Amino acid sequence: MVPWWKRILYSLASVLIADCIGLAVLFAATIDQRRDTLRTISTRDGLAGILITLCFVLVYSTPGWLMALPAVIGLRNLDGRRSWICAVVGSWIGPAQMYGLAIYFSLRRNNARLMFPGPNPWFVTATVVSVSATVLYVGFMKRDTRN
Repeated sequence: MVPWWKRILYSLASVLIADCIGLAVLFAATIDQRRDTLRTISTRDGLAGILITLCFVLVYSTPGWLMALPAVIGLRNLDGRRSWICAVVGSWIGPAQMYGLAIYFSLRRNNARLMFPGPNPWFVTATVVSVSATVLYVGFMKRDTRN
């Protein structure tokens, strides 16, 4: 059994590592769109853009981490099917959050019709962050329960 404070630290470390992975995926997904503009951006401006985008990724991943926190505290070990349940639920937190935001913003418009954008870089990033954070967390928990 893993102590509660260690589960929270594993979860936080997983989200932070997954945010960096998601940031790399976001830049890889948008690099073709900005290929011409990347040549004109200096190194300093490129670093500022990376830091600003990392802040956005952190702002959007923090509520997802807070939504997963009760499950992190409640599940003391990940034996058997609990690990699969954790993997499925954890992988869907980010995309569900992004679809929730899409519903909210589309209902805030004057015409109030639901519009789901296709696979844009933000939805892809949310999925990558959720899946990689969940895989890292389940891996940390499995490693710690075996020791």
